[in-house]
Amino acid sequence: MRFWLLGSWIAKQLNIDFELYSLVKKSSEKNIEKEFGKHIIESSERKFFLLTWEEIYGFVENLEDSEYKQKLIAYFKNKTSGYNGKGIIKKAFDV
Repeated sequence: MRFWLLGSWIAKQLNIDFELYSLVKKSSEKNIEKEFGKHIIESSERKFFLLTWEEIYGFVENLEDSEYKQKLIAYFKNKTSGYNGKGIIKKAFDV
């Protein structure tokens, strides 16, 4: 919420549009747009969007092949986010 308020205020001072993106794993925060939407007023100048890491992966996957693309693909496929309750490593992204 603080990013929405601060971003909206800065955009108004600069007379520019403001977009706030919530970047999450596909399997988490499924209701964030609905829940967050209860507390904000969107307009043509102020918008809230949900974006997933998996959507970014899909974008990268469709890029022309390059060294940077291969590094990003490897990052997405190998990134971990700790361990589950059984001591098994969890993948950071659903790719």
